[in-house]
Order: sequence, then structure tokens, then C-alpha cells
Amino acid sequence: MIGDFAFYKSIFAKSFPINIELSLQNNPNVVNLNEYSDAVEMTEKFSFSFESSGCMINGLVSTRKIIPVFENPVTLAEIMDETENLSDYFLTSKQIEKFKYLKNSKRIDRIKPNGKSYVYTEGALSFPDRLDLPGRTMLTTEAGTNRCSHVIKDRTSGKLRFITPIEAERMQSFPDN
Repeated sequence: MIGDFAFYKSIFAKSFPINIELSLQNNPNVVNLNEYSDAVEMTEKFSFSFESSGCMINGLVSTRKIIPVFENPVTLAEIMDETENLSDYFLTSKQIEKFKYLKNSKRIDRIKPNGKSYVYTEGALSFPDRLDLPGRTMLTTEAGTNRCSHVIKDRTSGKLRFITPIEAERMQSFPDN
């Protein structure tokens, strides 16, 4: 069946695992869009019940209710590297103050280039990042002092620090080095 491709070979198959045995017990909904003469006919006559997973290949649409496999996320505490010399990663007092501002909520009146005013807002982010949760999405600016940088409290020293390159690799599911 065309829709079963998603269970085994799609880019989501490993990232979002499902219970294949239970999911395959649910009958798929299938429709062939090639049976319509044109987009107008399809728009006027198309009716379909989409389920939680599916795909379309060459006009054949197949969806099926799937049963997800829930996995416990990897927390920041689990990826911490305590074997490395961390002195280069500790924050200065100036960086700590900057992070307090950057990660706090904001409501700032601003003016557009056309002269019209608006209010810029940002919600607060955890500071430091919670070790009992997974890390947020990493950005290319990770090692700088910006709002999205991960800052953790070192378990040994109690000091605030950036994550190390090894920890960044682990957050992204890469092997060390």
C-alpha cells in the first residue's frame, strides 16, 4: 500500500516512531486524484477523511490513523559533559546581566520607517535553562550572548555557563566529536 511508505522509509519514520503493528490494524483511506479531469472538478467533487498520517505519491493519497510511540525526551542534564575543562564557558558578570535582560519579557514602543508606531513584545525565556527539560532548538548564534543561547547552571561549580561543543553535539543527537 502506498501509504505504508511513510511507516518505513519517510524522513519522519525515525524522528516520529509509531507502533507499526497497531497502526497497520487501522484501515487506510485512499483516493486517486488522477481520476478527476482537472482542478475545477476536483475542487467541486473532492471529499475525503484525512487521518493522523499519510502521504501522496503521483496523485494517490493515502491516510491512516497511527498509534505513536512516546519516548522520554533527553534532558539537558543528561547531555552535560563534566569531563571537559569548563573555564572557557563560564559567564562573566557582564554577560549574566545582559542575559537577564535578553531572556526577560519585553514590551517596547517602536516606530516603523513610515512613522507609524507599534509595540514590540517578547515573552520570557528560562534563565538559566532548566536541566530537567530538553534543550530548545539551537541556532547558529549559539555561542554568542543573545536571547536564544543556551545557558545552564554547572552542577559542580554552581556557576552559569554556555553549553560546550560536545553538549551541543549531544543535543542534536550527534556522537561526541
